[in-house]
Amino acid sequence: MNSPWIQNSIKTLSSCGISDASREIFIILSHILKISPGEAEARLLSNRIDGAAISRVEYFLKIRCKTRKPLAYILKKCEFFGLDFYIDENVLVPRPETEMLVEVTLSNLPDERLVGVDVGTGSGAVAISLLKNRKNWTIFGTDISRPALDVAMRNAKIHDVAERFVPLQCDILQPIKSIDFIVSNPPYIPSGEIFRLSAEVLNEPRIALEGGEDGLHFIKKLIEQSTVLSRRLVALEFGYGQREKTEMILKKNKIRGAKFIKDMAGIQRVCVFSPQSS
Repeated sequence: MNSPWIQNSIKTLSSCGISDASREIFIILSHILKISPGEAEARLLSNRIDGAAISRVEYFLKIRCKTRKPLAYILKKCEFFGLDFYIDENVLVPRPETEMLVEVTLSNLPDERLVGVDVGTGSGAVAISLLKNRKNWTIFGTDISRPALDVAMRNAKIHDVAERFVPLQCDILQPIKSIDFIVSNPPYIPSGEIFRLSAEVLNEPRIALEGGEDGLHFIKKLIEQSTVLSRRLVALEFGYGQREKTEMILKKNKIRGAKFIKDMAGIQRVCVFSPQSS
């Protein structure tokens, strides 16, 4: 009986404008049963789910359709880089493509005593993922939003890296004097394109999305400041179609040798460079 239920649930979500409906159903069920989404799918398809669990899934589906809030806000949880993070309306929901930022930073820096900064840390997903993989690093997580920093610190405690994660409320890199490395997934959506975003994204903090008229306001500032602050490495995420303009900003700041890296979808997503060697 579960198969027709799955199909009806998918139709319900799809009629609300929600794509990838089956995946969301499995994520909700995995959350309820505290198992992996893959195992949740297997149990559901083999009729090994009781009525109580189905009722709870339906409860979450109704909220999802009614509010169009991201599923992470409803479940208060999101997976990123193999870790579960607490997520609420004060922070941007971590995206799978941002995992590339973590991978690039880890592949370019060793596990020695380094101090870095995650600019616009939000939930702390990037910084904490780095700290879980580098036992000798300390990272400052900067954010203009105090509630966001509270979420980040909560996650740092959950993942036992609170002693090496330093929340800092400020604008970009304002109080930083010198640092080994900088990572950032800054706001990069042009102001005029905000209204085109999905209902889910419009439920996220606008301050974490909007990057000025051309979407490059924060990227420009980060690159300019990094030339005098970062000793080893800078890794920045940017938006679809922004590689050329990002490259122009780098050239304007006399930064050479930057590498541009594609995400799993083949989209140019991250630039990485060493300011001091330019």
